[in-house]
Amino acid sequence: YLLKQWLYTGKVETRYKDMWVTAARGILDRLLRRSEPSQQMYLAEHRRGNTIFKMDHLACFAPGMFVLAAEHIGGSDTDRWVETAEGLAHTCWLMYSSTKTGLSPEMVEFRGGADLSIPKSQYYLLRPEAVEGFFYLWRHTKQQKYRDWAWSIFLAIEQHC
Repeated sequence: YLLKQWLYTGKVETRYKDMWVTAARGILDRLLRRSEPSQQMYLAEHRRGNTIFKMDHLACFAPGMFVLAAEHIGGSDTDRWVETAEGLAHTCWLMYSSTKTGLSPEMVEFRGGADLSIPKSQYYLLRPEAVEGFFYLWRHTKQQKYRDWAWSIFLAIEQHC
C-alpha cells in the first residue's frame, strides 16, 4: 500500500515512494523466482532463513503494483518492473487456467523450484488481486490477452460461485 499511499497524497509525501522502492527492490532481489523448466515467475516466501517454494493468490496483487510503479515512478527500474508484472501476471493466470473450474486455488506450489503445481486442498475466496493486475497491465500495454484472462475468470465465477 505504500505506492498507493504516495499516489493518494498527490505524490507529495515522497517518503512513501522511497519506502516502496526499497521494499520493491528487496522483493525482486530476495523473493522473485523462476521455475524449471518453464521459467514461470513467482514470489516465493522466506521464513526463518528458509525459502518456501509456493505462492499465495494474494501475491497476485504484485503485477498491478509493479506496473503502476512503472507508470508513476519511472526511472531505471521501469523495464524490470514491467517485465516482472507481466511474468507474475502470467503465473497468476496459470493459477486459474490450470484448474478444471477456471478458478484459482488460494496457493500453488513450486516444489524445489519446479513448475507450478496445484495442491490437493483447493478452495477459492473470490479474490480480486489477479483481475486488478490484469486491468493495470491491459491499460499499460493494451494487450488483449489481459482482458481475455479477466473475462474468463468472470465467467468461471458466474458458473461456479
